[in-house]
Amino acid sequence: MTNAYRSMLCGMLRQSTSGAWAPNLRSFSIVMCVLLSAATPGCDSRPWAHSASPSGPQSTAIPPLRHVVLIKLSDPSDLAACQADARRRIEATKLARRLFIGTPVDIGRTTVDGNYDLALDMAFDSVADYRAYLDHPEHQALVNDWKPKFREMRVFDFGTAAAK
Repeated sequence: MTNAYRSMLCGMLRQSTSGAWAPNLRSFSIVMCVLLSAATPGCDSRPWAHSASPSGPQSTAIPPLRHVVLIKLSDPSDLAACQADARRRIEATKLARRLFIGTPVDIGRTTVDGNYDLALDMAFDSVADYRAYLDHPEHQALVNDWKPKFREMRVFDFGTAAAK
C-alpha cells in the first residue's frame, strides 16, 4: 500500500479520546463521492444526446429551447406503438439535443394535469435547430402518420433569453 492510499484511509478514520478508531463519516463521504463520480459514466449513453448540434460546438450546458408535446390518443392501445415510433423518428433527426418521452405519473397531487397519454419533451440548442427539426422529413412523417390518431395535442415551446 502506498503512502497516499494509507493517508487517504487514515483520513477516513479518527482516533477517539478513548484511543479507539472510529469512522470519520465526513471524510469517508467526500472520498466516496469523488470515487463514484470519477468511476460512473454519464447516464445517457445515446451518442446523439450529447453530440454537437449542426449550429454549434458540443456543450454540456442545458440547451436553451424546449419543445413539449402532450398527446391524448383516440385509442389508448396505440400508446406503445406511438411512443416507440416517436422515439425512433425524433432520434433519427439528430437535432434534439435532449429527448425525454414519458406517460403521466399520478402521485395524488390535485394540481397536476394528467389529462394526456404521452409526453414528448425535447431540448434544442437554438431556434435554427428547432426549425430544422420541424422541417425534417422524419418529423413531418411522424406528424402525418400519428396526428389523425390524436384526440388532442397540446404543444408548448419555451426557452431562455439565449434561445431568442
